[in-house]
Amino acid sequence: MTDFAGCSDCGGAPADGVAEFDARLVPPLVRPGAIFGAVGSLPIGVPLILVAPHDPAGLLAQLQNRYPGLSVSYVSDVPGECKVQLLRG
Repeated sequence: MTDFAGCSDCGGAPADGVAEFDARLVPPLVRPGAIFGAVGSLPIGVPLILVAPHDPAGLLAQLQNRYPGLSVSYVSDVPGECKVQLLRG
């Protein structure tokens, strides 16, 4: 198995320690499924920053229903870029 730790271009954690999933780069038709897959793959206790083109409040509620104990913390919300830290507990 390939170790992607420290590889920010391939989905591993960047040097600052928290990986980002930039959903803006995923086609809208498959974006929700990709986000659910990313969150479902998160190990317990490992944070992920979701970068979305807008506030994904509806999707976040669906994620919290599917993954009880999912922590959601807004990092920033500016036009065209909303960053939310997700943490499965």
